[in-house]
Amino acid sequence: EAADADESASRHPPRRGSLAVERHAHLIQLYLMLDLGYELPDLDELLLWASRDPNPHRKRLRREVESGEFAFDRH
Repeated sequence: EAADADESASRHPPRRGSLAVERHAHLIQLYLMLDLGYELPDLDELLLWASRDPNPHRKRLRREVESGEFAFDRH
């Protein structure tokens, strides 16, 4: 198994895996919840909660962009 992991790691740029996890973290969390026996969250409640502030990280992102912390890499 370790050899397979080493082989697959060499085929992908180092940051690609972390970006994939970041983009799909919500799905990973749902799969883990189901595997661990938790019930899915109530969709109505979840949508109402999310609609209150659809961009909860906007202030942090703006601060990171303005300070130069946020680095956008197109490659």
